[in-house]
Amino acid sequence: MAEKPTYEELEQKVKELEREVVKHKRAKNSLIPNPDELDLSNAKSETPDLVNGKYSIKDLIDIQHLRGVLEKFSNATGFTTGLVSYPEQEPLLITGWRDICTKYHRVFPESEKHCKKSNRSLTSHLKEWKELNVRPCKNGLVEGATPIIIKGKHIASLLTGQILFNKPDIGRFRRQGESYGYDIDAYLDALNKVPIVTEKQFKSALSFLSEIAVMIGELGLINLKLKESTRGLEREIIERKKAKMKLAEKSLKLERLNKELRRKNEELNEFTYIASHDLRAPLRKLSAFCDLLKKDL
Repeated sequence: MAEKPTYEELEQKVKELEREVVKHKRAKNSLIPNPDELDLSNAKSETPDLVNGKYSIKDLIDIQHLRGVLEKFSNATGFTTGLVSYPEQEPLLITGWRDICTKYHRVFPESEKHCKKSNRSLTSHLKEWKELNVRPCKNGLVEGATPIIIKGKHIASLLTGQILFNKPDIGRFRRQGESYGYDIDAYLDALNKVPIVTEKQFKSALSFLSEIAVMIGELGLINLKLKESTRGLEREIIERKKAKMKLAEKSLKLERLNKELRRKNEELNEFTYIASHDLRAPLRKLSAFCDLLKKDL
């Protein structure tokens, strides 16, 4: 049978339990979330930065819907269209393109290089809405471009062309086709199908495309604002979910701590009861002894 603790040991045990209770109370208080930690009012939406390529034209407009519009334009006017990203020069859609380009100029590696250089030269100086640029391409046809601008940034261009202002120099195109390795007869037949239009007609069609480019830019700006607003809401939802998870985590820890604290309190109460009982027994004996002394006296 275990020996009963002395008074000094009981007192020491009580002090240790008291220190343990204080320690747990401090830990409990540290787990109560600070309201400032849950304050999301200072969260701000990121400002769109098109200069750094945050959004491309593909992010801001419905390419397939635009394709349908431009196909109707090509069917009605006979003019080709093309949408290319800037400055990457990635073709995003084409309508009404001529065989001379789709089967020859844009297919054979050497002539394709000239097409890409022409596109870069055609679009690189476009800076303002409704600005037009018309010039001959390096493969002998006439091309035109107008910019699509969103938040002051030129991010794409609308192109038209694959036409001539005058009858073609057959000798020039024959020599060009031979140098590229084309089937000359088929190439010259494709050249014969290239429309000859006046400069006024061409600029009129390009001017109409510039109006479409402005509408695309305005629509892109609306979509940009919508995307930024959505991103802001998504960030706030994520932050609130994180805060909720953090709060739930702290609540779980707090619950575990409360259980531990109750257990410690029960242990302390039990110990106090035992200590109190063990201390009363010697006092009763002392009292009885005193009573005996009184009787003897």
